[in-house]
Amino acid sequence: MESNNFRTWEQILKENEELRRDNASLRKKVALLEKIKAGLVFFIMKLRQKLQVKEIEATHDTLTGLANRRLIMDELTRMFGGLSRQEGAKFSVAIIDVDFFKKINDSYGHLVGDEVLKLLSQTLADFFRRGHELVGRFGGEEFIVLFPGSIEVAEAYLERIRSVIEFAVRLENLPDLCVTVSIGLSSVTFTGERPNVTEEELLDQADRALYLVKVFGRNGVGVYKEVAQLQ
Repeated sequence: MESNNFRTWEQILKENEELRRDNASLRKKVALLEKIKAGLVFFIMKLRQKLQVKEIEATHDTLTGLANRRLIMDELTRMFGGLSRQEGAKFSVAIIDVDFFKKINDSYGHLVGDEVLKLLSQTLADFFRRGHELVGRFGGEEFIVLFPGSIEVAEAYLERIRSVIEFAVRLENLPDLCVTVSIGLSSVTFTGERPNVTEEELLDQADRALYLVKVFGRNGVGVYKEVAQLQ
């Protein structure tokens, strides 16, 4: 009867073997779960990367990497609306246009034209990198800069960048190709009450100032207040 209270060696060995098999099975399942987990982490990482790319593509120009028209207009509305509630705040908008860009495309080809736009964009991005300005590609050979500041400060910055572009934007394989830009600038000073201009009107003023620069020879900076005095 006492022998029934004890397991035989055969029983112990059998149970140990079953435990070993169970442990091996569990290890395989754990390893499989770890692989699934790693796959899910990789999938989520790739999905996040794709979402980031999509977000960048939605708000940035694919050729130049600058903010695109959509982001520029959104930021224009945001900055204009925020500053308009601050009495004495100043806000300026500049439109930059590459002079004779069609001639560059016709003479050297569209690939060279693209290289000009990319080099110009990099120059603009580097120049305005440390400030509170936002620079973007508005479309074609037009770029736009938003300045949360006075027209005098903006005009000084733009004159400097105009000069930098004239003397520094050079393609290695076409050193004689001179790239210049014409720039139109407009500004508003807020009173804390309803602004006397809208964002669209501010853009239109900058565009009219740009037009006048082109009429009088290009490669310069035009200010809307000067345009208004001539009208």
